[in-house]
Amino acid sequence: MNPIQILGAVLVLLGLVLSDEHTKHGPRVPHQSDDGEHNAAFDHEAVLGSEDLEEEFAGLPPEEAKERLQTLAEEHDIDKDGQISKDEMYKWITSSFLNLDQQESNEKFEEEDEDRDGKVSWEEYLKKVYGYNPQDVEELRKTASEDKNEEARETESTLKMVDDDHRMFKAADEDKDGSLNPDEYMAFFYPHNYDHMHQFEIDRYLEQNDGDGDRKITLAEFTPEGASQESKITSKENFADLDKDKDGILKEEELKEWVAPATDELAEDEANHLIEMADTNGDGLLSMEEIVQKTDQFVGSSATDYGNFLRHEEL
Repeated sequence: MNPIQILGAVLVLLGLVLSDEHTKHGPRVPHQSDDGEHNAAFDHEAVLGSEDLEEEFAGLPPEEAKERLQTLAEEHDIDKDGQISKDEMYKWITSSFLNLDQQESNEKFEEEDEDRDGKVSWEEYLKKVYGYNPQDVEELRKTASEDKNEEARETESTLKMVDDDHRMFKAADEDKDGSLNPDEYMAFFYPHNYDHMHQFEIDRYLEQNDGDGDRKITLAEFTPEGASQESKITSKENFADLDKDKDGILKEEELKEWVAPATDELAEDEANHLIEMADTNGDGLLSMEEIVQKTDQFVGSSATDYGNFLRHEEL
């Protein structure tokens, strides 16, 4: 195996990790442990939407933390009725998630903008993320076309991931200058958050799942390969929900709801969790008093809780 082939094999593994970067969303800590236990640190990030604020709240005296939390809650009380409804809580959490996404994107941007010109070029991205330049990519293409073995297949997988990233990079580059400014990079890093990136996501889904190339998805194509019986049932139910005209296929406009849903299910789950946790009178609303009574749960020390969570995971 020559050096370029070795590089290609390594990058297959890297690419599997990198593909997750474009889907990870909201808090960086896990929502739940493997046994389903809820992670309190996730709640704190979801409520505050800022790592700096987390550090601030972790060091506040209890009474000041309560006051600050109430002020924050009042900012998200859209109708100013002194209570947080489920819809207001959902909007609060989605706003926090977007703030967390922005922070993560900004950090990645700073890492990849090696010449500090305020933009990330495709060459900078290739070098920082994959570790090579465009000439290396062409060498990989040549290797893949000449060889017909397992190593060549691994190289082809690497090239596919690079090409997917390049297409998404160009879709995010709205001014078409060959580089991404911080706003464009955010669209590249979190395409689900941007309407103009949704077609790319649909195209990528079709490329991966549309076996006959007709740009339509059948139930068989929608169901994951090797799915369990339970997963097949779930896929069938999801397919039926998406198939609005009940013609037995999913067209692009129907796939959009699946690939880039209008509702953030993770934020919705978290909003429901917070309401249920603090709603002591069971009216489905959170008064300011109910919220501040659960200050530790809403904005406690995420650093401490995350440490405890990790220790629990190691047991």
